[in-house]
Amino acid sequence: MKFETTVKDILNVTHLVSEKHGFVSSKKSKEEGLPSTSSIVKEIIRYPDKAVSYQIDEMAHEKPFPQIVEDVYEWMLTLGTAPNPYLSKMFAIAYKQKVIGDFLSHYTIVPPSFTYEDKRDCKYSFGVLVSAISAYHREKQREVVLKEKADEAQSLHGTSEHFGNEKERLDLTNVKLIEVRHKKETFESQTEYFINTFKHGNNVITVFKNESLGNVGDEYDFKGTVIRHTEYQGVKQTVMNRLKIAQHREVK
Repeated sequence: MKFETTVKDILNVTHLVSEKHGFVSSKKSKEEGLPSTSSIVKEIIRYPDKAVSYQIDEMAHEKPFPQIVEDVYEWMLTLGTAPNPYLSKMFAIAYKQKVIGDFLSHYTIVPPSFTYEDKRDCKYSFGVLVSAISAYHREKQREVVLKEKADEAQSLHGTSEHFGNEKERLDLTNVKLIEVRHKKETFESQTEYFINTFKHGNNVITVFKNESLGNVGDEYDFKGTVIRHTEYQGVKQTVMNRLKIAQHREVK
């Protein structure tokens, strides 16, 4: 029995190990004293006879790859523009497989001549590849949640239309606060802000502030400046700033 070191082979072994023993990340391995999935996969790739001790089918290498392996590999090839370095690394691994023809074996057996940085990169790359199936499942679950949220947004606010022109100052009355979201973003430094979402008639208004403007259900009369028109979850939104609140009627 021999497992190859192509991307699909390593994904396949990962799938087989995870099916039998669940996926154990490096963090969970340290916290619970369990062998990580990455270490088991590497052991099976390097010492194929070990597969039996982990209840892995010793003929698995001769069978067609399961659909999940094909799906994950194709998904990895779509990640080229991902801003996340972790996902970008997945793309680089899959792309190298596609261009070169196989996954470099030194990711599992690192040559002694490699520098410390090269060895670290190999270890990281192997860990990223082993985690790809879990990442794929998380992404698919996220897509389902986003679809459900988009469907809900459409049912509640699907008739919203853009209004006003860019830089136009508008005087609005009976505007209801329908949602307040607190966001934190970290890029070089941490930024916190609130997304205050209002409804004026059927139309949705978004106001970005460093504070919440009230409680959901509160009503306002205010002046605001249109800065752009956007769309979120399929709902047309008018983004405003420079609010001057004339009246704030708190919900009882």
